[in-house]
Amino acid sequence: MIEISVQGLFAPLLESGPEMSQWDNEFDALRNAHRELMARRGKDLGFYDLPDNESVVKAIESEVQRLRSIADDLLVLGIGGSSLGGQALVSALAKAGPNSNRVHFLDNVDPDTINTTLDSLDPARTVAAVITKSGGTVETLAQLLIVRGWFKKSLGQGESQNRMVFVTDPEKGFLRELSKSEGIRAFEIPENVGGRFSVLSPVGLLPAAFVGVDIGALLAGAREMVERVTNDDVANNPACMMAGASMMAAEKLGKSSLVMMPYSDSLRTLTSWFVQLWAESLGKRVNRHGETVYAGQTPIPAVGATDQHAQLQLFVEGPRDKIVTIIEVEHPEKALPIPDELENIPELTFLKG
Repeated sequence: MIEISVQGLFAPLLESGPEMSQWDNEFDALRNAHRELMARRGKDLGFYDLPDNESVVKAIESEVQRLRSIADDLLVLGIGGSSLGGQALVSALAKAGPNSNRVHFLDNVDPDTINTTLDSLDPARTVAAVITKSGGTVETLAQLLIVRGWFKKSLGQGESQNRMVFVTDPEKGFLRELSKSEGIRAFEIPENVGGRFSVLSPVGLLPAAFVGVDIGALLAGAREMVERVTNDDVANNPACMMAGASMMAAEKLGKSSLVMMPYSDSLRTLTSWFVQLWAESLGKRVNRHGETVYAGQTPIPAVGATDQHAQLQLFVEGPRDKIVTIIEVEHPEKALPIPDELENIPELTFLKG
């Protein structure tokens, strides 16, 4: 269960910070903003309803069963929102083993990376998911042509088509037309779901299912979370709490940057997805009234102890323009107590246990 604490924004935890009583003054504006969002739910904001689509689970599991019958490795071709959410899911939830299926996200057009990846794979045991909401993202289409040619050269034209699956717009776009003309299986991204919010559609569910994530359980958890983040009681709504605290920090405390800092390596990729969600959603030249505002809070990815020894000096002693959100996983998959090795050395005794 996700819990959000905002106490670090206030005195005495924040040096020269406001009193906690000021937080209550934010609730009316926060509630109004939340109600605006809820009025758009199911209209232009469809991502809240993605967990309710249980039929997509059966369709994806059926297709994944077919893909896994011919392949050990899945190439995911996509950029930005077509890749980062899926990467976060796989990194956080997949449990790799010696006989596990593997997924490789090609989210750039670096020829060295693509060549190295393809050279490491057996085309006869590889399949590809091509993901673009518009169906015409030029970098993704470039990847498609390269991988299509790789399959064709190694296995023949028919196998090339058999080893691809598309995720794209329900009706329009080049990818949708290609799927119809060549009989390639294609899944839908709902029209009212933006790419960066599409992780609980086939965009994220298909690669997650390929590596063994229980996507039915994932969506069940998401349904529980939807109840919490659509709750009008903003004080008990984790999305409202985080949004309100971040905006208060930006607008009233001068915190123009937000550091996202999990301490779990499995959430390392989550920080990259968060950067996209925050920057692409909030970076605006004009507001809704057409006024030039150049608004936005700069997101900064960081990971636990790694960045304590890389960026923390700047966070602590540099410009006082940052809010740091620390993510703690309540319980690791398996505890790893520190043993009493070298117990006679005073500098190490405090680490025992």
